[in-house]
Amino acid sequence: AHLPLLLHPDPQDVGVIGLGSGITLGAALQHPIRLAEMLEISPQVVEASAYFETENNSALDDPRTRLILADGRSHLMLSSRSYDVIISEPSNPWMAGVATLFTQEFFQAARGRLNPGGILCQWAHTYGISDEDLRSIVGTFLSVFPDGAMWLVGEGDVLLIGSVSPLEPRLRELATTWERPGVRGALEAVGVRDVFSLLSLFAGSGATLQHYSGEARVQTDDLNENAETIEALASQFSLPAAVQVVVETAGGREWRNRGLMQMSASAYGRAYEDLLRAVRMDPSDPEALEGFVQAARVSGHGQDATQLLEQLASANLENVSLRLELSRLLALEERFDGAIVAAREAMSLEPSNPTTWEQLATLFGDLGDVTSLAPVVRLMEREDPEGSETLYHGAALRFLQQQFTDAAVLGEQVVARDPENGRAHNLLGAAYASLGQVDRARRSFRAAVNAVPWDPVMYVNLGLLELQTANLSSAVQHFAEALALDPSSADALTGLADALELQGQTERAESLRAGG
Repeated sequence: AHLPLLLHPDPQDVGVIGLGSGITLGAALQHPIRLAEMLEISPQVVEASAYFETENNSALDDPRTRLILADGRSHLMLSSRSYDVIISEPSNPWMAGVATLFTQEFFQAARGRLNPGGILCQWAHTYGISDEDLRSIVGTFLSVFPDGAMWLVGEGDVLLIGSVSPLEPRLRELATTWERPGVRGALEAVGVRDVFSLLSLFAGSGATLQHYSGEARVQTDDLNENAETIEALASQFSLPAAVQVVVETAGGREWRNRGLMQMSASAYGRAYEDLLRAVRMDPSDPEALEGFVQAARVSGHGQDATQLLEQLASANLENVSLRLELSRLLALEERFDGAIVAAREAMSLEPSNPTTWEQLATLFGDLGDVTSLAPVVRLMEREDPEGSETLYHGAALRFLQQQFTDAAVLGEQVVARDPENGRAHNLLGAAYASLGQVDRARRSFRAAVNAVPWDPVMYVNLGLLELQTANLSSAVQHFAEALALDPSSADALTGLADALELQGQTERAESLRAGG
């Protein structure tokens, strides 16, 4: 919703086709619009959207929303209503009855319902669709909007933007429309921190897209290599000046922000490439380094990232942040001796920096080394007794000392301050599981997964709890999710094999244990 609304100088009347969870409608309502007509054909979808009221900000209850239970295509063709912006986000085109929302006739109907200067935003996707079919969708869109533009969001979503007025001047106005009340904050909440991050997703327009779609068939009523292909368009053809300028002048901060945005979109490979560029430009940026390590882990680039950080640390002898992130990366690779050395180097450079204590405490806690952890926790409790990290590591120490009740009390204090602290939720889950409080443990482990969805350890722990409580289908799901993130996870592999065996799937379990 944000992209087409930002590209319009003064959107007032908005039409949205396809309710889903209601998040797109909720995003549109964060702009100062007058009316949002929500076109949804299924009463069951409307009913289900109530389960997402937190995520969609109770969009259907907003007084500016008008819900119309009808077919979106028929509404555009038969009504006289016109809009400043139309957002078409139907189900995938292979779903029954949905393909007609990707045809030339539909795009013509939408164009006919746009006010002067109006914009159509059509969602499509790169996954589960052939190269030929995606090019056909783009070509069909261009048959109605010859100057249309395409944006690649994350690794799976495509936004096609068409207008009855030239789009290129609108690009230059993004820095202004970005400042609309509430909009900047809404975008930052989903990882979009600056205009560069948005403009850098521009893949091509006009002649560039005509070249991409080529001779693809135009879809009429008669009738994930994709993401890489689309992204390559920007390097093969000239970009609009407004996009070219921000891309060419982007520095480390901008690439860091783009990388963190890609992480939020679960586009981990692209996040790694962006954050790699950011770290090379500015190896002193702690946030870029932290994001780089996270992206390297989940995208399978851990070894390459370690080599780079070791080189940078050798060339930047006073850089504490580099050593801390190198320590974290080495720990992820279970090279704990090197991780401890890097953390101690960081602490020797800045002995009063709490972050260095916290990293040492994390290492010793992960190793279960109570003897080494205890003095670090005492130091933290003396220097910063009420700090969240102090409370967390205090909880970890109590857990290792089998003082599970005390660990849970401290852990609850941490999550009360920081509800998105995945580590604390994970520790709480372990404490409650040890106390035999299964329901509390399950809630805590699920909160950990929600807070850190890219960390396979969180899924493994939830899977182990479900395995222990004989919820075998759930256990299989969580172990499989962990393996999707980290195929080398021995704990996830063993857990999955055990769960399958208990389900009676002995051959599959034996195959997994044998490396099949």
